[in-house]
Amino acid sequence: METALPKTPWKSSIPENSPETVVAVFSVFDPDSGDNGRMVCSIQNDLPFFLKPTFKNFYTLVTEGPLDRESRDEY
Repeated sequence: METALPKTPWKSSIPENSPETVVAVFSVFDPDSGDNGRMVCSIQNDLPFFLKPTFKNFYTLVTEGPLDRESRDEY
C-alpha cells in the first residue's frame, strides 16, 4: 500500500510548556472496499504524542503533555 504524503512540507510550532496540544487533524483513505479498505493508524511508542480517533477515518495527533526543548528541540 502506498502512503500519500502532503506535497509541501508541513511544520507546526508548539510552545515548550504547553499542556496537551492538538498538533494536527487528518484523515486516511483507502479506495478498496471491505476488509481490503480497512485502515489502521499508529505512532511510534517512543514519541510524546498519541492519536485520537475522532469519526470515520479522521484522527487527531496530540501531545501527551508539555514538551521539553532541552531534551529534544524538534520532532
